[in-house]
Amino acid sequence: MAAKASIKLIPQKLVEIVFQIIGTSPLIQHRWDEKVLVNLRNTHDGVKVKAGRGEKRDREGEFRRAAYTCENGKFGVPTGAIKKCVMNAAHKDIGFERTLAKRAIKVIATDMANNLVEMECDDPIMREDVVRVGQGGTDLRYRPEFRNWSVVVTCHIDKETVTTEAVLNLFNRAGFGVGLHEWRPEKGGEYGCFEIDQSFPVQQRDLPELSLVKSTTKKEAA
Repeated sequence: MAAKASIKLIPQKLVEIVFQIIGTSPLIQHRWDEKVLVNLRNTHDGVKVKAGRGEKRDREGEFRRAAYTCENGKFGVPTGAIKKCVMNAAHKDIGFERTLAKRAIKVIATDMANNLVEMECDDPIMREDVVRVGQGGTDLRYRPEFRNWSVVVTCHIDKETVTTEAVLNLFNRAGFGVGLHEWRPEKGGEYGCFEIDQSFPVQQRDLPELSLVKSTTKKEAA
């Protein structure tokens, strides 16, 4: 039997860019409450969930638990939320397709355990908002609102398919028309908007190339 030809993988050329986005409107977060998640799991497992009537509502606790918190106690933004924001801003009509943003840009977490990017911000204020639930029902939600906030973003990009300038421009578009978290422009709101901080120097460095991968035939391995 003829030996199969070896396969070579061209090294991927990656660049790390570091820049800062700064909020141009307040940011409202609403992380799923663990208590709610427990009730949902119990419902799915067929465990009867108590209605909880008569329980005193822990507004302060709901407000605190609705924020994303890093292991060091600082507030953060999920890397997935940032990536999705940028992907939703991409479109072939602007010369940057969504599929390209998906595969060529990676947002790096500063808190790996929780997959969060640390946020610099003032202490949040507690919001009380009336929300629609179920079919015509209403409820109150207590969530954190950050009035002054910024995030130092670290991205790894495939420099053979995108440029640093294109990625930064895409982030600006994302901050203007998509936004982050609750009541963002993408959902008809005006919260969670941001822009590239021009006073923060953009840092850029080439990352080491991935090693060549070569498959060997049984004959070569012997």
